[in-house]
Order: sequence, then structure tokens, then C-alpha cells
Amino acid sequence: MSNTPTPNEIDLQQAAEGMVLAAALLDAHGGVLLPQDATLTAATLASLRRRGV
Repeated sequence: MSNTPTPNEIDLQQAAEGMVLAAALLDAHGGVLLPQDATLTAATLASLRRRGV
């Protein structure tokens, strides 16, 4: 499986505070980590990085 992001994906390193999700952010099991239209905050990005997302 490739690690190349699909059109609806970006690498977490490219994510920035203030970006708004076009779709829900899901974990590997399909659970919702963040809902569609969520605005990324510094705290949210730090949490995702700690989780290894």
C-alpha cells in the first residue's frame, strides 16, 4: 500500500492551524477522530501528532 496522500488527504506535517476538514478524520478502524468541518487548532494538531496519526 502506498503512503501517497489521496486528493482528500494531506500529510499531517502539511496541516496547519485554522484549516477546516472537508471530511471527517478517521482512525485506522473507521472511528471518527474529528468531524467534518472541524477547524484544526494547535492543540488538536499536537494531539494528532502524539497519537502518530
